[in-house]
Amino acid sequence: PAVLAVLGIIYGPILASGSAAEWPGLRAMASYFEFNSFGFSLLATCFGSKAARFLWLALFGLIAALLFARWVRREGKLEAAPMANLFLAFFLLSPVLNPWYAVWLVPFAAMAPARPAIALLLVVPISYATGLNLGDPTLATYSQPTWVRPVEFGVVFLAALSRIWPLGRATGFPSLFR
Repeated sequence: PAVLAVLGIIYGPILASGSAAEWPGLRAMASYFEFNSFGFSLLATCFGSKAARFLWLALFGLIAALLFARWVRREGKLEAAPMANLFLAFFLLSPVLNPWYAVWLVPFAAMAPARPAIALLLVVPISYATGLNLGDPTLATYSQPTWVRPVEFGVVFLAALSRIWPLGRATGFPSLFR
């Protein structure tokens, strides 16, 4: 409910103004833009970009439904809602993941720290390694070197796997997030 209230506060005035000037740009962005994606890029490679735009939403909807069904069955307490995992799934499937989008994940990751969420917050700034920021003439302005996504999302998946594989106990290092 709080997330919906905040979204209403942010976007309510735009919708209430009746301004249609933003919609063509938003439609173009939603239809064609891709940056720093993981799940979406895999879907687009397998099914094409147009189908991937539908599939990522369907897959995210399924994951969201499963997360909330699990939450209702186990906890039912609002403060224990799986919002960090929900945002994490959204970001990992979305066609666009700019680092400042991950700010939405911060309060939920702070309330219920989870390794994959913390890992994403730590590594997502690597996505700023683009042709423009690196001054690399072989890369287009917003293109990333080939190493960026494997490093970025590899760290997130290693963090997710570390919940299954108890790295702390195996190496003697303390486990930070359980």
